[in-house]
Amino acid sequence: MQLDGRGAVVLAVRQRVENALVCTMAHATSTAIAASLAAMTARDSQPVFDVLFNIPHARRAGENRASIAMTGAEFETLFGINAPLAQHDRILSGAGTGAGADPATAALFENLERALRCTLVEQRAREVWARFATKLVCHLALHMPDAEARVGACLGGIVRGDSRRLDELISHIEDNEADHMLLVNVCTALGVAACE
Repeated sequence: MQLDGRGAVVLAVRQRVENALVCTMAHATSTAIAASLAAMTARDSQPVFDVLFNIPHARRAGENRASIAMTGAEFETLFGINAPLAQHDRILSGAGTGAGADPATAALFENLERALRCTLVEQRAREVWARFATKLVCHLALHMPDAEARVGACLGGIVRGDSRRLDELISHIEDNEADHMLLVNVCTALGVAACE
């Protein structure tokens, strides 16, 4: 893990999660990051906590969801447009996420790409969209209450013409059952990537 702003964010998040769960996660910093990402998803967080932790810790995580969730600034530092996640693309697109070769995940990414078609015309947004890590973070962001802001943080902003299509995609996700195992895999893989 780097000892820069990213390192400070990782340590701060880990400390908040440890305090909320009343435990020490010395060897599982990536799990703390995964839990903090899951907490940002609000509606879909408890099923992720149930997989990440034992029953008492999962219950505490649910009770303290708001306090362990990443802030917008922390999210942007770890997963925003300038975050150095490209080096983890090979790992993230492989078996670690369970999403690399999954046709359902590919369809999710295609739907997101269609919704963001104006934004992805911009050169910088198109460059970061080419990273598998960015696609994972953007997919996870769609499950967050402030989804448009989180996707915008990953891509350097959203073109206004994409807002309605993005809202429709978010509504579709809210109206249907989330793939909780995919969310667990994405949160876990991104947690590992953030700690490297």
